[in-house]
Amino acid sequence: MWVVHAGLIKSTGRYWGESASRAQLLHELWPAFVHKLPWLTAAVAVMSVLMMRQNGWFSFGLLLVTAALFSATAIAQAALQSAQENWRDFAVTSTSSITRTLLPPIIYVAAGGTASALYAGLGLHALLVATLAALMLRPYWSNSRPTQPPQLTPIYNGPLFAGLAIVGWIMAGLNRWIAAAFFGTATAGYFVLAGNIALIAAGLLGSIFTQYFQPALFAAPHHTTVERRALAQRVDRIALGYNILALTGLALLRLIAPWFIGGLINENYRASLPYIMPAGFFLTAALTHSFYHTMLVAGQREKACGPVDLSFAGLLTMGSVTTAALGGEIWWQFWLLAAPLFSAILSRSLARFYLLQPT
Repeated sequence: MWVVHAGLIKSTGRYWGESASRAQLLHELWPAFVHKLPWLTAAVAVMSVLMMRQNGWFSFGLLLVTAALFSATAIAQAALQSAQENWRDFAVTSTSSITRTLLPPIIYVAAGGTASALYAGLGLHALLVATLAALMLRPYWSNSRPTQPPQLTPIYNGPLFAGLAIVGWIMAGLNRWIAAAFFGTATAGYFVLAGNIALIAAGLLGSIFTQYFQPALFAAPHHTTVERRALAQRVDRIALGYNILALTGLALLRLIAPWFIGGLINENYRASLPYIMPAGFFLTAALTHSFYHTMLVAGQREKACGPVDLSFAGLLTMGSVTTAALGGEIWWQFWLLAAPLFSAILSRSLARFYLLQPT
């Protein structure tokens, strides 16, 4: 779902806050959203064939509607965050957390424990949250004729950001697959658990930094060389601050993690603790790169996101595969620990190169 509509989500986050006619932009987003639904249908069909063996048509239809609603909600929340309507966004996020936690298991139990009931609960959750998100944008509903030039540019409505979203999805699962391929499924399982623990520090901080700084970066002047240099310096400070806090937080988390054993973590999963810092450092590298991706979008250098993102993904993939294949698990972990440094050097250098080029 995020892949198909990634460009629309990105465009909304970038331009909604500064739009002179948000009602018109919303009017443009709706048909663009609908026009991408055939691609979403194809993706859901593939997932249905691979994952579902019973109630195929029912599950397919339910999953398709759910995925479309999730995408619509993501676009709405991108608009709310771009406009810094934080309380409205908080209402959507908190409602989503509550309904996602409660509705699927309640309906699952009430219906006798069937998979279809679980999907139905997820679908109801998606419907409620999407409805609330749409209501939060009620002030911008309008049937009036456009009075401004089109605001949705082809680069956001094209394949670029969908392709980069696929790359991002691959990177999110990369080391889990590498661990399973080279070191066994048990190691992969421990790594996944450690990654979930690491989210407490690196992931949470990344979300906070992104939501806090991104609207201001998108609103920053960027037309002259001096303005673009100022934007780059600002992103450098954000990335540095994030790395200091995230890496320190991961070190502290690793220090206190043994106290979780027996309470929050079963004794059988003690072997996952050594993977907290490698998994967390790799996540920190990815989120550090995302700040420089945001810088290019803020500076209207969207086309440069392709080579910069692919170079970053290529470097980290090559490093992970090579160290796992030739050096074994120890060298693979060392590479993950070094990933933030390589990410900062490569992403910063390439992104600044493209940002500071003459228009």
